[in-house]
Amino acid sequence: MLLIEYAYTHKGSGHVTPDNASKGVDYICPQCETEVIFKKGEIRQPHFAHKANTDCTPEGVLHAVVKNQLARRIDMQDALIALQQYCAENRCDNIVNLSEIKYTAFNDVQVEYMLPDSQYRADIALLLDNKVVGSIEIFSTSRVKEQKWDYLTEQGIYCLEIDAKYYMESHGYCLQLKSNVNDLRPKHHSKLPCEDCWNADPTWKDKAKQMILDTPERSIRNARSDPFHDQHLLLRKPTMLEKLESLGIDTSEPFF
Repeated sequence: MLLIEYAYTHKGSGHVTPDNASKGVDYICPQCETEVIFKKGEIRQPHFAHKANTDCTPEGVLHAVVKNQLARRIDMQDALIALQQYCAENRCDNIVNLSEIKYTAFNDVQVEYMLPDSQYRADIALLLDNKVVGSIEIFSTSRVKEQKWDYLTEQGIYCLEIDAKYYMESHGYCLQLKSNVNDLRPKHHSKLPCEDCWNADPTWKDKAKQMILDTPERSIRNARSDPFHDQHLLLRKPTMLEKLESLGIDTSEPFF
């Protein structure tokens, strides 16, 4: 019998884990939305289980929980969402804080949205005046195929892919695995090094300075007003801003 880690009390509710579930309460599966039972005994660890056979998987349940929760957070527009990514150095697995973003530029958020003139669905579609301008893809078992990335880039749709397991383990921090923003707006979203790699490689200072100098003031101004950028972007430490200020660079405007 399939053991799953998350359940809902009803469609659209927040997720419940076995640690805070109670017997006698009705729960449904986040993936198939059929009834699941909360089980807690002395031998097996607490868990949810379907009443009947199902095609659901733990990875599918995780994907559904993250997709729905993140979509609600964006739709509420009152919670900052922290973006992180791996260090720019390929051999380094350290996590770099990018920013906290409050998605205020979109007036509609849809899950499992069929993208126009294609066979692709967006896990989370960000719409402005009924037009898809952004997509967030949730990685659980399969990465986004290159054909889909190409389609999104050709359509001018900003897309980022995040790690579902990391999202849940880090309580809502989004680990950005990939983004096509470099293709849409070169030099606005370059990968950054961690503190250790920054200090170990003196060329990073020159790279950072050149990144700023190569970004025209007009591009920055446009980026702040276009639907892909947030009007309330707060950088989290550790960031490159303090280092760039030491190079005499004006960091009062966002540079990615």
